[in-house]
Amino acid sequence: MNQTNIEAQMKALHQDMKTLKEKASRFSTIRFLLVIGVIFFIYQAESSNRIFYMVSIILVVVFLYIAYLHRQVKSKLEDKETMIEVYDGIVKRKNEEWKALKIKG
Repeated sequence: MNQTNIEAQMKALHQDMKTLKEKASRFSTIRFLLVIGVIFFIYQAESSNRIFYMVSIILVVVFLYIAYLHRQVKSKLEDKETMIEVYDGIVKRKNEEWKALKIKG
């Protein structure tokens, strides 16, 4: 692997990470709004109509699905970060910057 390939792959990984971070942020916002919605509909069910319990159960199911998707995005993000660290180590070794490496194993 030559250095230009590694740098191109690192650039692509950084772009992928930016996209994944935006997705993770959206999922976090949606999860927050779903929790607020569940609390609101449970409160409404207690004070007025029992149909709101059904809505809150649906929101909990949607929340669990969004949490699953969010976990997958976070996992992909961690994988990309690890690959960037590996490529960074390769570049530093090729440039003979051994002392700059943070690997201790």
